[in-house]
Amino acid sequence: MFSHNVMDFFAFSALLLGVVAYIPYIHSVLVEKTKPHMFSWIVWGLLPTIAFFAQSTSGAGKSAWVTLMTGVCCLFIAALAFFKGEKNITRSDWVVFLSSLAIIPIYLTTQNSLLAVSLVATIDTLALIPTLRKSWHKPEEEFLFTYVINGVKWVLAFLALSEVSVTTALYPAVLIFSNGGFALVNILRRRYLALIPQKPNPASGRSH
Repeated sequence: MFSHNVMDFFAFSALLLGVVAYIPYIHSVLVEKTKPHMFSWIVWGLLPTIAFFAQSTSGAGKSAWVTLMTGVCCLFIAALAFFKGEKNITRSDWVVFLSSLAIIPIYLTTQNSLLAVSLVATIDTLALIPTLRKSWHKPEEEFLFTYVINGVKWVLAFLALSEVSVTTALYPAVLIFSNGGFALVNILRRRYLALIPQKPNPASGRSH
């Protein structure tokens, strides 16, 4: 699609953006401003790692390393979420999480790279549900900068593909839209909640 030098530039830029995206997110979790949902981040960590192996055997080139870096960072955030993340785990969260894990054996037994990447892309999107549910009620507890930068990162990763096919391009394309879509929904939700008058706290008028 591009010359090797240009693709190297895109791949390096994507890796750099990955660092830029995750470091402030991790800091926000540590200072307890952001409350990540552990289930989402576990899946987001496992699936990029799986996709890395599918991409690397399908000619994705340096772009595949962006995928692996994402997996490692997400698993680290999942570990942080265990201690400092969202504590309200619903039944739907468990359904999505266990369904995601159940797909992994199917991936491991399939010999079809396209099927493997399709499964990974689908489950990665489904894994957004717990975070989307949580942020619908508490949108301020997500660090949107990370999602926006990740969307840009995956655009660059897409451009860095040494061989463009459905197998190599599907996963970064899905992540471009899921990161951008989540950021947009969160922004709109914050603006909507800001327009709703806050109910007075009955306790605030009591004397002590």
